[in-house]
Amino acid sequence: SLRINSGGLKIGTQEVITSGRNLTNIGTISSGAITSTGDVKADKNLWVNENSSGNYYLNVNNATGGDGGILFRTAHALKWQYGNSTSTNSLFWYSYIAGQTTMSLTSAGLLSTDSGYQVNGITVIDASRNAVNLNAVGIGTPTVTSGYLLHLKSTGDAGILIEADSDNITETDNAFIRFTQDAAAVAARVGYASGLNAFEIINEYNDSLILGQANQPRLTITATSATFTGTITASGYNDTN
Repeated sequence: SLRINSGGLKIGTQEVITSGRNLTNIGTISSGAITSTGDVKADKNLWVNENSSGNYYLNVNNATGGDGGILFRTAHALKWQYGNSTSTNSLFWYSYIAGQTTMSLTSAGLLSTDSGYQVNGITVIDASRNAVNLNAVGIGTPTVTSGYLLHLKSTGDAGILIEADSDNITETDNAFIRFTQDAAAVAARVGYASGLNAFEIINEYNDSLILGQANQPRLTITATSATFTGTITASGYNDTN
């Protein structure tokens, strides 16, 4: 063995091993310099400097059919892996504590196997694939009009489709919209009546139901009466109330 009691090791005038046992001024390490069973380990930092083209590469080349990758191993690690056997090319966020991949970026998109996705520490998609804790949603628009939680915008048609009982089996599955306020003490609904094909507009609270036109009420329905404003025309008969 070669032992140096003090100082470092130089080749010519260039130091290649410092007194602190660091490699320095190394040109190229050939593929045969490190055996297939050997490791290159760094207790602190492993630096990759830019090449003559101004690029940075840590090249992992595996052509033998196995998996190759770059792994930053901590309690929760970031890992890039390419598997020749499965033709996967993915970026993984791997939890060594849980012993599983919690999130991966593949050609199929961003996949999560943990408890959903968070933005600034707040869950926005939970483990059951529900969108939660969203301040507002804009579809087809980068901004949401103030005072609204949902904004749909399109240069063409902008529609909402509500489809119930798509298998035509359970007749009590109905399409409807429900409105509540005052801590859900006041409610109304629009849609198909439960178990029926009759369409209804109902104020469940004991107050008026109003239909209007030109921003004016035209028909007011209460528990005991229906009041029309303007002229009613039916089968050529006119009446005013």
